[in-house]
Amino acid sequence: MRKRLLAGWLAGLFGLSHALATVAGQPDIPSGTVSAAPDATVAELKKALRLDPQSWDNYFNLGDYILKSGGSPEEAARTMLEFPGFHQQHPQDPVAVANSANDAGSLFYALGLPALTRPFYRIAADLETGSDASLCDAQRLELLDGDYSGAAQIALERGNHYGNANAYRDYLSLLHVMGQGDEASRSFAQLRDAFDSPQIWLSALIAQRRAGKTESDIRAWLLQPDIRSARSLAHHFATHEALWAFSTDRLPPADLGTLIEQLDGPPVARADTRAGTTVIPHPITPDATAVVPSSPFRDGKRTPLPVGTLIKSEQAFFADAYAALRHGQFQVALQRFDSMADHYQIEHYPLAYFAYAAAHSGDPEKLEAYIESLSRSPHNETPSFDQLLAKAFFAGQRRDANAALVDLRRALRLRPYTEDRPVMTEYQYAEACEWLYKDTGDRRFLDELLDWARKQQSVQPMMAWAYALEYEYEGPGASRIRALAMTEYLDPTSPRIATASQPERAAARAWLEEHPPFHEHLTPRESPAAAHPTA
Repeated sequence: MRKRLLAGWLAGLFGLSHALATVAGQPDIPSGTVSAAPDATVAELKKALRLDPQSWDNYFNLGDYILKSGGSPEEAARTMLEFPGFHQQHPQDPVAVANSANDAGSLFYALGLPALTRPFYRIAADLETGSDASLCDAQRLELLDGDYSGAAQIALERGNHYGNANAYRDYLSLLHVMGQGDEASRSFAQLRDAFDSPQIWLSALIAQRRAGKTESDIRAWLLQPDIRSARSLAHHFATHEALWAFSTDRLPPADLGTLIEQLDGPPVARADTRAGTTVIPHPITPDATAVVPSSPFRDGKRTPLPVGTLIKSEQAFFADAYAALRHGQFQVALQRFDSMADHYQIEHYPLAYFAYAAAHSGDPEKLEAYIESLSRSPHNETPSFDQLLAKAFFAGQRRDANAALVDLRRALRLRPYTEDRPVMTEYQYAEACEWLYKDTGDRRFLDELLDWARKQQSVQPMMAWAYALEYEYEGPGASRIRALAMTEYLDPTSPRIATASQPERAAARAWLEEHPPFHEHLTPRESPAAAHPTA
């Protein structure tokens, strides 16, 4: 049966006639804006596959390269679906096959492409190995199908069996949107510091949005002793929650940096500006330290400090600069990012925000030239999500919409998972589309924004920001009313719907009555605490 289903999926894939530009309604990509994979690299990868056609790595490497270098998602999917292990009814190592299918499908899931995701996830789920990969893919298929109670049950099973923080994040988030917030809150209290990952705390953000919590409410909650003290070796969880809460679809408070310092507690990092390093507590080993390099961008320009001077955390530096940026204080933000670069690297998550501040301040320190140099010796870095967004912002400030669009779309193919970054990368991409639309006035960025928001509604239906953005920028009609209704359900105090008219709100209420969101009821199952004793 699984083999026949797979054959059907393959037939459908080979019949597709459009690339990513037309999948799920994405606007056509003008010729030349996304380059195909370089022939030489593709040729080498194809040669490796011909030499060893039984190796999954060869199929994945070729498909992954096609996708991330700007090629057709359909071609990438077809390449990986040709792996012989996917066509065996009883594979010798079903867990390995499920893991491979999960790896492939997750590439397309991250891009919001369910049609290309499903064949791989179906393979892993139908193998029923009980592995984390099989359960993850079964869970996501239920989510894509709108069976939220089914998705929640699998997420709980996955979390209990594997102690998976992401699975518990999904389970608690689904409980909140399905109206079972009390149970979710009790479970969160048991799990909030059980893992060396802040991902479970995203469920708290979903709860806060649903409850209409204000900035003051969230700040007071974060400062409660039991919340503020929740941490692992590598993470102060309240710090992560504060950054996510005040960066996701909200104007952050001007004193966000001060709040992060307060949540962090007394500084523990020590500067050595002469060596261009900072000594921080080791993220894994207790009572040990680690030396982290500061940014080469500030070599020869650092403000000298006595060796061993206590300085604030990387997150506190970022929050201080980010808040100034969001309040339109670009030169202040630029100075604060410079201070951050004196002690920490800025070539990852801060880079795009640093670039936006620099672009709107005349780029006095030539940050754009530095970013261009990262691909050359001695850096020799491959392009990244953060570098490409930074380049897009500089191009957008020059009103070079074509160049900005190229880099924006290239960035999407390289988007990292959020993990412990201070801004969710799904939202960061939407934010970049919005900022570039405002900077250039080019409608293509708005189309990109709306397309991405709709895709996120499919793969992350619990996140309110995707609906709020659609409401703000969609034209009048049924789609806008649905977006308003979902925002009112998930985030009733969203600033984006503050100006909705009374007729619109009445229509949204009528839509909610006819289409109650997440209306399935979760069948009582074993609680996370009972099944996961480390919680």
